[in-house]
Amino acid sequence: MAQPLKLAIIGGGASAFYTASRVLSKSPAALEAQVHIYDRLWTPHGLVRYGVAPDHPEVKNCTNKFDVTSLDSRFRFFGNVQIVPSGPLGQQATSPTGAGRQASVPQPLNLPLSTLARHYTHLLFAYGSSTPLLPNLAEGSPIQPTSALDFVHWYTSHPYPESKIPLEQFVKAKHITIIGHGNVALDVARMILSSPTRLAPYDVPQSVLEVLRRLQVQHVSVVGRRAPAQVSFTAKEVREMMTLEGVRMHPIDTSLFDLGAEGLSRQQNRLMDLMKKGSSATVASAAKTWSLDFLRSPLKITPNSITYGLNSLSPSLSAVPTGDTQTMPTDLVIASVGYRSPAIHSSWHDKRLGRVRHVDGQVVREDGTAVRGVYASGWAANGARGVLASTMWNAYSVAEKILGDAAASVVSSSQSGTGVIPDDGVALKGEPGLPSPVVEAGKLVISYPDWKRIDTEEIRRGGELGKERERMSWEEVVEFLDIDSS
Repeated sequence: MAQPLKLAIIGGGASAFYTASRVLSKSPAALEAQVHIYDRLWTPHGLVRYGVAPDHPEVKNCTNKFDVTSLDSRFRFFGNVQIVPSGPLGQQATSPTGAGRQASVPQPLNLPLSTLARHYTHLLFAYGSSTPLLPNLAEGSPIQPTSALDFVHWYTSHPYPESKIPLEQFVKAKHITIIGHGNVALDVARMILSSPTRLAPYDVPQSVLEVLRRLQVQHVSVVGRRAPAQVSFTAKEVREMMTLEGVRMHPIDTSLFDLGAEGLSRQQNRLMDLMKKGSSATVASAAKTWSLDFLRSPLKITPNSITYGLNSLSPSLSAVPTGDTQTMPTDLVIASVGYRSPAIHSSWHDKRLGRVRHVDGQVVREDGTAVRGVYASGWAANGARGVLASTMWNAYSVAEKILGDAAASVVSSSQSGTGVIPDDGVALKGEPGLPSPVVEAGKLVISYPDWKRIDTEEIRRGGELGKERERMSWEEVVEFLDIDSS
């Protein structure tokens, strides 16, 4: 008979939930499918909660589908569990004790990959790209830029901020520079330039609104290394920037629009037309301004300036340094130039690309051989690109591959050891039950029903303030769920 399908998904974002929903809805009864999601965060939904801009609430509607998936008896979510590499220091799970319950920042259960894998027949990496890249500055640059991810984590109240933004410098800055021409760069710019009154009804923590009310910013420069035709942001984000009340965009040099503009898609042409048109606000009505600046790469940052290397565009549309430089005054520099995925298993990780190595969702080793039963989807597999729709279709494709492989895996029920992955130190044995450290951690592991209680409470608290929700801190969650008693 076919071996029962017991799938562990590492990561609890959109890719994970879309894959889970597809596997559960399409799997034949004979597979006896179970799907368990593990996430280092105590909340599910990943970037839908901690990456989507607060003023884009419609994007979060996908969580309604995820809630439906969670009601399936074959599904479980385990939050506050971090899957870590196996090895001499990672053979034993480490669980926080009383300190983990009382800490202001949650201390997740660290569960080695090998300990997790033995209880499952299939494994999916869907943990996104959480390590921000920074621009390559010239040697000796006095200051490194702040990551845009830090800002996103700040205004979404992320449980594990990797570093804190310089709040006092941020508040006092009159000119802010953002490096990068993607949607995240424009999200950060829009949050900075928006009136706090505009943002107040959305899912913006009260502590964040208090800081935004103190901002002294007058201008935001959004800087990229290539020309308008090569930007990565989309028309929606530009249109929102163009129509911000009391904010005007500086006109773009029209000669730049011809650079590398041959063969553009209809979407790209619409975006180009939008940038040419400029913003609707008049100079007289604009208390703040912003600009899109092109053909510049940061070389040096000081407390009050940034030096760029100026670029030209090659026939292959690459940025080529001209040798000229330009120094401009600025009070704060934020970088939004890409992300990489951390490695949970080094043999399956492409160090150059910074993501899990795979072919059509099937994880492969460096020599190209497939790792049976192990898959990757979403940003962990394909890099930090694409919108929610592309994430969904990728997840569905990988789910179909998992189902096809599971259905083809005809083994005797007594052959539980056939899932051993040769030489990679991880065995997919499909053992019954859950990893014992997960069971022993008790209430510190957050379930989906736990999350729905938190979700309901956040919405209630937000309603009292006339807003979408007011997010809870870990300390509040510990008290609310009575985790101290576990």
